[in-house]
Amino acid sequence: MIAGLLLVLGSLAPAQEESPLSSPEELRLDRRLDLDGIEAALSSLAARAGEHGQLERLGLSTGDRPIRLLRLTAPGPGAALRPALLFAATGAAQQDAEAVLAFGDLLVRGQAEDPVATLLAEHVVLLAPALDPDARVGAPRATRFERNFPLGWRPAALRPGSGDVPLSEPETRLAASLLDATKNLALIVGVVDGCVALDSESGPWPGAELPPADREVLRRLAEANDRAEGPRLLPWDRLGSGGGGFLDYAYQAYGIYPLAWRSPDARTPDDLAAWADIVARRTANLLLSLPRVSIEEEDLTELAPGLWQLDVAVRNGGTIPTLSALGAERFVGAELLLTLEGARVVATARRSSAEEPFQSARLHSKDGGAGLACGTLGGGETRWLRLVLEAERGSELELRGAAARAGAARLRVVLAGP
Repeated sequence: MIAGLLLVLGSLAPAQEESPLSSPEELRLDRRLDLDGIEAALSSLAARAGEHGQLERLGLSTGDRPIRLLRLTAPGPGAALRPALLFAATGAAQQDAEAVLAFGDLLVRGQAEDPVATLLAEHVVLLAPALDPDARVGAPRATRFERNFPLGWRPAALRPGSGDVPLSEPETRLAASLLDATKNLALIVGVVDGCVALDSESGPWPGAELPPADREVLRRLAEANDRAEGPRLLPWDRLGSGGGGFLDYAYQAYGIYPLAWRSPDARTPDDLAAWADIVARRTANLLLSLPRVSIEEEDLTELAPGLWQLDVAVRNGGTIPTLSALGAERFVGAELLLTLEGARVVATARRSSAEEPFQSARLHSKDGGAGLACGTLGGGETRWLRLVLEAERGSELELRGAAARAGAARLRVVLAGP
């Protein structure tokens, strides 16, 4: 139902900042905004979002210009565990900030209505319309933001604009710190210059890592948002990157899936406004692809006094895996973890489909503890688990599932026989 309604809708920690009140009118995004216009628009969004919005200042640029972030999600104790999407503009493409602001405007306008209210209750949206504010105002600088990140970086003598060392600029250090601090970030969306030859068949720079499983996920995400007309959504490996960029670093260092919209060729106000609106609506659809963990009880059987068999289905409701293949290599132990309270696990089994028999599985710790490591769930994957438990009749147990980029779920069961 949400998907259908969406079609109708079409180590440096961030510091919280009070958002100034401004006009609640919808944003005008039919022209390229200057930095003051971006600041005013972001403050307006924060004010209109109310308790759903938190305006933060990441820090200052080389030219002492503030770098701001708007965090949109429903208030609640589990907000930090919700899967997150970052829509960021680096100042290198036409209309990049405007697309980010249009997306925020779409969410803020619908925050009290289904399905947007549901989206903000289940996800975190991060909006960074000017990660490189100096570039937005055309300030001259020897080092370019999109060439100063580690992984794929080459010295300035070999690649002009890359800087003497990676992360030499405050802008890139702040952006890198944002990635490091946001453990629940599953997807990054950017905007790339449409005047540059893109959709490259050559892929990223030699030596860049891209496991086949991640390449397929990126391809499916891009194809799901492809249309005969309108903006193109490009997977990271089709950007022809030479390395050292923000999206490069996000994926190569953290395994965060990166995508980018191609900026428009049109320059009339109506065309620019229409482009920003389409990008906003299609980016909202990308929220539905984020991984979301759920746990459902399928069967409970008393095998003997004090011995129980609990069958559960653990699902990923998104089309993105709970952790990318490269992320699994980078962060060993970051897989989906189940924890159990109220009973002792004595044996486990699993099956990959509802029709297959259960097979023995080593999911519990050696001492019979409650930690059950379940690996990574692919997009839309369901994993069926059988838990044999020791607990007294009438006990209440709670099974929790959590993955850093796929949220958390819980299941409460009272152990009572028929």
